Amino acid sequence: MTALTTGTTDQRLLRVAVPNKGSLSESATEMLRESGYRQRSDSKQLTLVDAENGVEFFYLRPRDIALYVGEGTLDVGVTGRDRLKLMDHLAVMDLVAAGRFALLPGDDLNTATVLKGPFVEFDDDALFGLAHDHKESLWRTLGKRRDEKSEFASAWETLGRLLAAADRNPPYEFYAGLLGPGGGRRD
Repeated sequence: MTALTTGTTDQRLLRVAVPNKGSLSESATEMLRESGYRQRSDSKQLTLVDAENGVEFFYLRPRDIALYVGEGTLDVGVTGRDRLKLMDHLAVMDLVAAGRFALLPGDDLNTATVLKGPFVEFDDDALFGLAHDHKESLWRTLGKRRDEKSEFASAWETLGRLLAAADRNPPYEFYAGLLGPGGGRRD
């Protein structure tokens, strides 16, 4: 695939692929517009920078979206079920685990998944140190032991922010916060 480039900015933008035609194109564009994102006014426009929201949109053929996202040229793409199996991607599994934690912090297996994932990045030793012989949920154990190690304190703060974000935001904003600047996306 060829590189996709537009004007440069000082801050890295989330690069999002949107179908440029087909049944999903209109509904995706309208959903993004209703969510507060700028959208193109001319169907021949291939890119649009929405610097206010930290997003750059690329309007592509639906069959090309998965290719550009798969090779890492773009960060995320809007595509139909026939184009991409979302749950086969580790990043999507990490996002789902974060959402599950926000709903069920007492689920130890899922909490361990989030602790090991990109939002906290515990190594095996840190997780074992926390989980070995714990009597309560991992989340409660982490809260009680957060003063023992800086990594426990950091994890407690990160997971606490997840819970707070889920309490005050609808799902779309919760996930947008995880993916946007200051979230789990890395340059």
